[in-house]
Amino acid sequence: VLAFDNNLLAEIYRPIGRAVIVLDDKLNDIMYTSGEVDMKTNRRVVLGMEEDANSDFKKISIRQQLDRYFEHHRVKMEVLVRSGNEADKHIENVQEILIDLKKLGVMRNEPVLIVGGGVIADIAGFACALFHRNTPYVILATSIVAGIDAGPSPRTCCDGQGYKNAFGAFHPPVMTL
Repeated sequence: VLAFDNNLLAEIYRPIGRAVIVLDDKLNDIMYTSGEVDMKTNRRVVLGMEEDANSDFKKISIRQQLDRYFEHHRVKMEVLVRSGNEADKHIENVQEILIDLKKLGVMRNEPVLIVGGGVIADIAGFACALFHRNTPYVILATSIVAGIDAGPSPRTCCDGQGYKNAFGAFHPPVMTL
């Protein structure tokens, strides 16, 4: 998805002039992500991928890979880093995301890019459901849970008042990658 020759995200965000991204804090950590990235193509190595003798592989974080992708496509990034831990899936974090979206001036039809696992998909998706009454969002899933459960699901939620998934809305992403 973040290879330089993949224009999908660039085509969504270039006309807007920026990508507002809610990023799981663990994706800043090189050690969190296994695998390396080909520095010429920005393609992450995956199991079974053939290596080209001309490749230049380095271990970089997903955040660094995102930076490289959007810089290559000349799209400005506004990044909101949030904890993707289950213990942080509460209404206060949703409110913080809402405040930051307002500060950044996110428009009603401007899709927010959510990058991370299931918790980030849930709380940022819920914030998008509340912001301007259904701001669209795209999920770039970085975990199995986000890719098959929280990501494509229309259910967004957070914990509150001591209850799991106490608050929520039905607000599916416009795209899950």
